[in-house]
Amino acid sequence: MKNSLIYILLICMVTPVLSQPEPAYVSIYTTPSHTEIRVDSQIVGRSPILRLELSAGTHCIEAISPYPGLWNIQNKVLEITLTAGQDTTLTLRFERPVFINSVPYNARLYLNNHPIGETPLTLPFETFKGKEFSVQKLGYQTATFRLTSPKPILITLQPVPLTGAEGKNLPGSFTQSLFQSRLKTKFVLLTGTIVTHWLSFYFKNVADKNYDLYLHTADPTAMRNYWNATERYDRYSEISLGVSYALLSGLIYLLMTQ
Repeated sequence: MKNSLIYILLICMVTPVLSQPEPAYVSIYTTPSHTEIRVDSQIVGRSPILRLELSAGTHCIEAISPYPGLWNIQNKVLEITLTAGQDTTLTLRFERPVFINSVPYNARLYLNNHPIGETPLTLPFETFKGKEFSVQKLGYQTATFRLTSPKPILITLQPVPLTGAEGKNLPGSFTQSLFQSRLKTKFVLLTGTIVTHWLSFYFKNVADKNYDLYLHTADPTAMRNYWNATERYDRYSEISLGVSYALLSGLIYLLMTQ
């Protein structure tokens, strides 16, 4: 009887251990290293993460961009399904962004006569290192530069001379109409365009700062507040940009109809 009780106790002690499911393991490496890692919305540390123990099943792995701010590169998000005993290694790479802008902005960036985008914009430095770009905008001389450094680049475009061969190609009525009737209306439209465009970038910057705070907090209340602020300022940015384009359209209409 005594031996039976001992066997029963041993079985009770061993059974929970044997019934526990075998975990899976994940190792996470990033370039650059020391990047913040989230697993299933929980911060688990900074890379490299070595043999992180996880339960079998589907998990969301997120590497937070090491380049935050208005022009941040998007976070890397992976969804992986693990089986018991599986040992997985993930390698994620963030390219250094290079910020490119022009004066005036909204100039078009070309690589080998293929449009890349309009300023301001960012490019992955390692991908385009050594390439030669051209910057073009109506009414301004084309500028060229070679990408050799990840430091921000500001291209100042020079107006096309109004006298000479290049100036003759510009519609005379468009230039002259700047000094004709409805001058106050044009001034108001131009000022409104600039102000609302600036407001759009300002609100976008505030939204990105709140989003950055949202990514780096573990407090649910703070996360909700930061997320709501991000959505609110993103909405303000879109509205300001829409108003800016509407005012610009009105200005172009006045210039072209005189």
